[in-house]
Amino acid sequence: MNTVRTLPEFAHLSDLEIQAAINAYDAAADNTQESAGDESGDILEENPIAGEFLRLVNAYTERMDELIRTEKDKRGELSENFLADLLAYEPENNMERAAFDFVTGIFLDLDDGED
Repeated sequence: MNTVRTLPEFAHLSDLEIQAAINAYDAAADNTQESAGDESGDILEENPIAGEFLRLVNAYTERMDELIRTEKDKRGELSENFLADLLAYEPENNMERAAFDFVTGIFLDLDDGED
C-alpha cells in the first residue's frame, strides 16, 4: 500500500475540504447525467480535489487487487490474517485516508456478500 501517495498539493487538506469536494463532484455528476451529457472530465478539471481522490481510489484498488492475486497465487487462498494485515495500513494524510477507507469499505462489503 505504501506505494500509493497523494500529490503534495493535496496532502494538507482537511477531512471537511475533501468531503466538500467529493459532494460537489457527486452533485455535478448527477446534474451531468440528468442533462444526458458525459462531461466527467470537465467536472474533474474544475474539481482537482475530487480528481485526486478518484486517482487514489483507482491506485488503492489496483494495489489491493495485486496483493490479493499475489497472495492467492502463492497460497491458493487468502491467509487468515491477510485482511487484518491489509487493513492495518496507515495512510499518511487525510486525502490518502479518505481514499483508502473508501476502497476498503468496498472490499469489506464484497467480502460480506460472499458468506
